[in-house]
Amino acid sequence: GENGLYCKHRFRILAGKTEGIVSENKEDVKIVQSWLKGSDIEEAMNYVLEMEKEVEKAKKKLSAAKKKLAKIMNS
Repeated sequence: GENGLYCKHRFRILAGKTEGIVSENKEDVKIVQSWLKGSDIEEAMNYVLEMEKEVEKAKKKLSAAKKKLAKIMNS
C-alpha cells in the first residue's frame, strides 16, 4: 500500500489465500509464501493473523454481552 496503508489483497496473498484472485496465477501464491520463510514479513504477518483471531473472539464476547444486557433490560 501507499503512504503506509496496507493492501487487503496483498495481505490475502501473504496469508496464502487465493480466493478473490482474478488472474490465472493462483499457484504463484505458494511461491510468494516460500519467499517469506524466516523473514520479518513472515513474523509480522503471523502477528497480524494472531490479532485477527483475537478480534474475532472479542467480537463474539461483545455480541454475547450485548445479548445479556438486552435480556436484562427486557426482564
